[in-house]
Amino acid sequence: MAILDLKREINTRGFVKIRVKTGKKEFKIEKGDDGLFMVHVTSKPIEGLAHLEIIKKLSKLLGFKVKIKSGLNSKTKIIVKE
Repeated sequence: MAILDLKREINTRGFVKIRVKTGKKEFKIEKGDDGLFMVHVTSKPIEGLAHLEIIKKLSKLLGFKVKIKSGLNSKTKIIVKE
């Protein structure tokens, strides 16, 4: 399951690199063949709505608060524990 792999990686390395796809039908996390996690969000990248969705949903699924360390203007982002 991708969420368990994502949690393990962020706990081990202190961060995780994700690629975001916006405007999807449902929130979903997949692990790609290249090891990068694909996070599908329902929000559009307008006024930070996609960032808020990423932070809220990942924090809830992982059981601890996260923040976006870098990649605010990119589809590839680095997520860290807060």
